[in-house]
Amino acid sequence: MMKLSQKEIEFCGKPRKFRRVATSVLKDASKNVENVQKELADIVTGINEKELEARNKKVEANDILIKPKVTKKEKSRAEKLIKEADKIMEDLEEYSKGLEGKINKLDKDLIEGYGLIAETFLEPMTVKEFVENHDSIDMVIAKNLSIFYDMYMSGFSEVKIEQRLKQMIDANIDQLFPGQ
Repeated sequence: MMKLSQKEIEFCGKPRKFRRVATSVLKDASKNVENVQKELADIVTGINEKELEARNKKVEANDILIKPKVTKKEKSRAEKLIKEADKIMEDLEEYSKGLEGKINKLDKDLIEGYGLIAETFLEPMTVKEFVENHDSIDMVIAKNLSIFYDMYMSGFSEVKIEQRLKQMIDANIDQLFPGQ
């Protein structure tokens, strides 16, 4: 592939240059990341839905028990709802423990996917090098390489690109540590 620019981007501790990349090649490199992200999102959504279901059952039970006069039937229903909510949370805890290995594998697959994207966009770069040498800033860059690629393609100055990178890093920090 042809070098896109003589301008360099600092990535995984070394200066890199962008390659010219066909859209079809980029789509292929991005498929792995998209699939892993979807699988992780499905897991998180499933867990969140179960937690919400348990919370709703406890709220419903509390709404029943907070009444000034509660019949035996209502009290029995509230106790049943609390037991159901506790059972859901116990099952969810077991489910989550069982997912640890799968989530670790998905995290590894995600990092390798971003490595493939980096290898596709940058030279010199390999997936192995990314996996072994990336840090949190490199992950922010890897997630947004297509934006930086477009900025280079459009002739943005290095100052503007650095400003955009700083914005992305700050946004990532704000997301990880809200209220700091």
